[in-house]
Amino acid sequence: MSNRQVLLPWIVRGRLLCAVAAVLCWAGVAVQAASAAGERPVDESLSKLAPRVMAVLRAEKFESDDDRRTVQQYFENYFFAQWTRPPKQAVGKTDDHPDRRAALFKFLRGARPRSEPYDFLTDLALRKCQEMAWGEFDVSVRVNAMLTIGELNFQESRTVEPPIPLPAAVPVMVQAINDPKQIDAVRVAALTGLLRHARLEGIKDPAHRKEVLTTMLGLVQAASPPPGRSAEGHAWMRAQAAAVLGHLGEIGPNGAIAAALADMAAERKLAFSARCAAAAALGSLRYQSPGSLDTTKIVQALAGLAADACENEENQPLEGFQRRRRLRDRLSAVERGLEGVKQLMTTDAQKGLYKTAYETVQSLIEAIDDKKLPDDKLLESTAAARSKLAEALKKSGAQPVG
Repeated sequence: MSNRQVLLPWIVRGRLLCAVAAVLCWAGVAVQAASAAGERPVDESLSKLAPRVMAVLRAEKFESDDDRRTVQQYFENYFFAQWTRPPKQAVGKTDDHPDRRAALFKFLRGARPRSEPYDFLTDLALRKCQEMAWGEFDVSVRVNAMLTIGELNFQESRTVEPPIPLPAAVPVMVQAINDPKQIDAVRVAALTGLLRHARLEGIKDPAHRKEVLTTMLGLVQAASPPPGRSAEGHAWMRAQAAAVLGHLGEIGPNGAIAAALADMAAERKLAFSARCAAAAALGSLRYQSPGSLDTTKIVQALAGLAADACENEENQPLEGFQRRRRLRDRLSAVERGLEGVKQLMTTDAQKGLYKTAYETVQSLIEAIDDKKLPDDKLLESTAAARSKLAEALKKSGAQPVG
């Protein structure tokens, strides 16, 4: 399934803040503005220290207390003080936060890996960004700070090796999501960071991992948005949470996480993008010890999602490529979910439902990919697939489809 449909686009660092802002506007996530009274004074005279700071960062350790003070003064009183200012509104430039983040990571990547100065700067950046994310600053300042927290690394990437995300950032992002006083714009940025950590296998500390699993599960299970958050924005946040759970791969005690994802995939009033995120996540979980997990319910949820996707297309005008891409994305998410739970089928009834669902989805995907098949014929195939899935679901005792 395409990231464009289900998740916040994983855009290069220079454009990430713009992407978050776009999602906030589209989804209606609450972005109530905070006072900008917290702007910090900037000591412009410290700007000339940049070359010396870079030289200090290249060393294995601080050669003197003066070197340490130089780095601290430069970043606290000049570099990060600038970050507390709202974006520039010059002609042709409405956001300079990505440039600020790029400047920080230029220092970090120029530093000696895993050195005392590198660790010092990383810890300082985490602390200052945490202050900004919870401070009385412009919303864009707070979002930029949380995005930076999610991008901080314990070790930068080297050649083909991926970076190792900073473990200390994880509880800060979880706190942002759980803090009732935090704004949704910062929560969205925190979800973006947690997804990065999960993708890079950067949530290994048992305590941190438990916090993330609990928080993401809570979001997935929250069918109704809290006051002040639109249904669309809440669905997007749940989709992010589902994606994080998929990358972490745990099914939870007695399959609680898998069951919650199945429930989410089955929510007929929920946006397809969020339902598909849950379906794809189901395909990434590790089911070695499913316990009392209701595996039939999972297949029913996935088959129901496929049937609903087919029904939705029957009610849409002919759209050619757009229809094919949209339906394929949704069915691919179902296919991924089904492939992940294949080994859980034990009874003949389960195997029968699974076989019908999987073969029907695969057959329809092949029809979509057949460029010679006219749109009206594809629509006939879609209707036939929906009918077949509905009959199989009825036979399994699931709720009627359509």
